[in-house]
Amino acid sequence: MKLVFLHGAPAVGKLTIARELAGLTGFRLFHNHLTVDLVSSLFSFGTEPFIFLREQIWLVAFAEAARHNVSLIFTFNPESTVRARFIQDAIDIVESAGGKIIWVELTCDEEQLERRLEIRHEKRLAS
Repeated sequence: MKLVFLHGAPAVGKLTIARELAGLTGFRLFHNHLTVDLVSSLFSFGTEPFIFLREQIWLVAFAEAARHNVSLIFTFNPESTVRARFIQDAIDIVESAGGKIIWVELTCDEEQLERRLEIRHEKRLAS
């Protein structure tokens, strides 16, 4: 099992690249927003139960995928509500099942990032 761990700032292109990579590799796409949307329907973002449940979903999904040899692409935005221990927990779970994590940090220049965030904001206002 391989876990491609795409991480970077919001609007850097994680989902776009993850979709392309999934198409090329056949790996399953585990987009971070799926979990955040689910958990935020129950608890406010950043609250203790939100943080706990979000990380449990991530880690259980990694464990089951590793157990069944299902390779994943995971999109992740490192931010202040993620426990510092989460990364090590993910490593421990995947590697203990014989899997491997491939770390990919996505970046773009600040001008481009600001433009993308502005476009996302305008799209939200229009809908």
